Amino acid sequence: MASYEVLMEDGESIYTVLVNDYDSTTVNYSNLFLQEGEGDTIIGFDTEWSYMHYEKETKVVLLKFCNRASCLVVKINDNYTLVNKNLGRFFCNKAFVFAGVHMQKDLEKLRKQLGFEVPNFVDLSQLASKVFNRPLLSACGVRELANEVLLDQEIKPGVFNALAESDLRGENFSRDLIKAATADAYAAYKIAKTLLKVMPITHEIKMEDGTMVKTEAYEASDVVIGLDMEWSLSPQENFALLKLCSGVGCALIQLNLQDTKSPSYLNKLLANEDVIFAGFHLKEQIKLLRKTYGFKIKNAVDLSVMAASVLH
Repeated sequence: MASYEVLMEDGESIYTVLVNDYDSTTVNYSNLFLQEGEGDTIIGFDTEWSYMHYEKETKVVLLKFCNRASCLVVKINDNYTLVNKNLGRFFCNKAFVFAGVHMQKDLEKLRKQLGFEVPNFVDLSQLASKVFNRPLLSACGVRELANEVLLDQEIKPGVFNALAESDLRGENFSRDLIKAATADAYAAYKIAKTLLKVMPITHEIKMEDGTMVKTEAYEASDVVIGLDMEWSLSPQENFALLKLCSGVGCALIQLNLQDTKSPSYLNKLLANEDVIFAGFHLKEQIKLLRKTYGFKIKNAVDLSVMAASVLH
């Protein structure tokens, strides 16, 4: 077993543990995510498949898991090893929700290959297609889907070619492979956290006459803040104006573009994972905020995209 600190493109540092099928170290996967991830039970999940020419079939050879702070990368084979036994227990833990793209295919392959059963899972491909009313999103891989769903970071596909071109069963993992594997699972986690905030929770209520009525309610545990920005790049007026508003009040914050030091209070607010910032055409503005001041907006909803899907 080996561990690494891996820096993601959004500035987050992820603690990554690499386990291979010859590792005799016992790793408690559940504790790894609960302790390092501060109780976060959403697990981003991704796999790598490889064609076994001597067996004339494709098999899963690499599993990638990630939450807000921890990542687990596991090399597997078909032998019943301690690693596979621990994985089976981890998958059966109903405290976790495993979220990934094309999950149905991965789960069918894992069930056939290793007998794993996963009680709690979310297929992000199908969920994104439903949330945004864009059927083609169901065909996206994790990197493409991240670029469509996430507003606060871009996943660059060129960085990940090393995984697809490597012999994942026999090769010692380089630093680039570790970062690529971590980034894939982290992207799945970020997509899941974003989509699950806007997806309605369905309830069934039994009426007095015995009929069942379905109701939908959106999760409202987070604070929603409307966000708009004004930019002026002329020599006389070189500033940015941030306009923030919630149900209890509004704030106008003027930033001098010549002073690129970001106010700490504003940085903390924008990076707060319990706050959702909602506005129109946010993606480009968020990029400009990050480039100019280093601001990291954790949760953002582009209302122009959402309105287009809802009113379609």
